[in-house]
Amino acid sequence: FAGWNRGSEIALEANPDYFTASPKGRPVAVRVAYRFVPDAGTRVADLLAGAGDLVRAVPVDQTETVESGGARVVVQPLSGTAWVRVPTDEAPFDDVRVRRALNHAVDVDAVRVALLGGAGDRLPNFFVPGGLGFDPDLRPYTYDPDRARALLAEAGHPDGFATTLEHSADERADVVTAIAGMLEAVGVRAEVRSVEKATFNGTWTDPSVAPLRFVTWRPLFDPYTLLDLLISRSGYLSRHDNPTAQPLIDDAAVETDPAARAELYRQLGRVLHDEPAAIYLYGLTARYGLAGDAPAWTPRSDDYIIPTAR
Repeated sequence: FAGWNRGSEIALEANPDYFTASPKGRPVAVRVAYRFVPDAGTRVADLLAGAGDLVRAVPVDQTETVESGGARVVVQPLSGTAWVRVPTDEAPFDDVRVRRALNHAVDVDAVRVALLGGAGDRLPNFFVPGGLGFDPDLRPYTYDPDRARALLAEAGHPDGFATTLEHSADERADVVTAIAGMLEAVGVRAEVRSVEKATFNGTWTDPSVAPLRFVTWRPLFDPYTLLDLLISRSGYLSRHDNPTAQPLIDDAAVETDPAARAELYRQLGRVLHDEPAAIYLYGLTARYGLAGDAPAWTPRSDDYIIPTAR
């Protein structure tokens, strides 16, 4: 630790006595300053002006600007996923037909192509390739607005219903707006609300706020933390209760055999697909900007920016 300017910058220096065989890799610099720059356009400008060697979250539409300015865009698939939390403790979302309808209503691939540069894959549940519980044979929900309308009608909502969809202010508002538009096309009129991150994180279980919330979560090498917090009926952030899923969550949490635990999570994944806890969207992808003369750096699939190379 070399210095800290609250809200602006933190500086770190390499430890010359750190053991050389560390799986973290070797430091790429003697000193690194992390600057907090929330605006993507400013980050890209800093990169191209030489004020930064590495920036995160380069927008797809600024790729050409970055590359033509002599820098590089590094694309890294992450062990993480995007989804919209749907609670089971509030009508009409306590009806599984409604939760299935929401999944059929969203054209995830259109969102990926139009807004994310085609990055990520549509997912059938929370689990990601390379992580525990991922089942390559389990297919995502198809985009089928007619099926969504039929399911809503079966559940007693032929004219749809009104609700709210909330997201943290640091998430992609354009993605959330696109999702809301697709929901509205099948009759689910979702008012979009952007809230500050601290407020968002402090109201997970508050029944007076938006029942639907857009979330990105990483890492997911092991889904235990997500399941324990958000899906288990006793979870600190949970508004979910599924008597079929709960025994699998509990058993997997204490299973010590890796193969048996992976199978329990695959079984759980099928339950969470058939009885959705969310509108399942896509796997996350990070887009970093790297200066042309920057030292070699290895990105990580957990999205942590550690200035090392392996």
